[in-house]
Amino acid sequence: MRYIGILSFLALILASTGTASAVSVTFGNDAISGYGLIVGSNWEGELKAVVTGIPGITMIKTFCAEKLEEITYGTYNAVVNTQIITGTGLPTGSEPLDAKTAWLYAGYLSGTLTVGSNAQGALFQEAIWAIQNDIPAPTVGSNIYYDAAMVSGASGIGNIRVLNLTDSNGGLAQDILVAVPEPVTMAGLMMGIGGLVGYARKRRKA
Repeated sequence: MRYIGILSFLALILASTGTASAVSVTFGNDAISGYGLIVGSNWEGELKAVVTGIPGITMIKTFCAEKLEEITYGTYNAVVNTQIITGTGLPTGSEPLDAKTAWLYAGYLSGTLTVGSNAQGALFQEAIWAIQNDIPAPTVGSNIYYDAAMVSGASGIGNIRVLNLTDSNGGLAQDILVAVPEPVTMAGLMMGIGGLVGYARKRRKA
């Protein structure tokens, strides 16, 4: 039946345009060129990274989801996830990406929430850590972002995800935030398939 071949071809197209299984994240020498501060020996603020393996994404500005995990310059393998996974040398386990963290990051990306100085970059990072319970309470100044998230009414994470990073030895590293392209809805997909099937049947009858 000819329309089976058309459906197979469609499936091949969808498979080739979906999120690739191999995702990598590279932090270059300009990784900390955004807003932020070195606090102690750690960077708190925006990170710039090159991403490969996710259609529609090449470079991102992001924040760390975990306070106690560390990263350095170089390339990491990554998995797109809704869970934050504890890194090497720390207690094992995972926690879900909080809807309020997703709301903060989405607001940052859209420009609704302003991060326009080094101090604000660090405070924004600390607000994320407070929401994810990596620090016991928001720090002075970060409560501006934290309080906005608390009253936002956010209940879902939308298209915000976590990239779970692993090093070349497979060891768990930092988790960073990313906005992924919205997936094609199942309803739209089924409508497209139905149209192709109907067209193929008409061709057969003709």
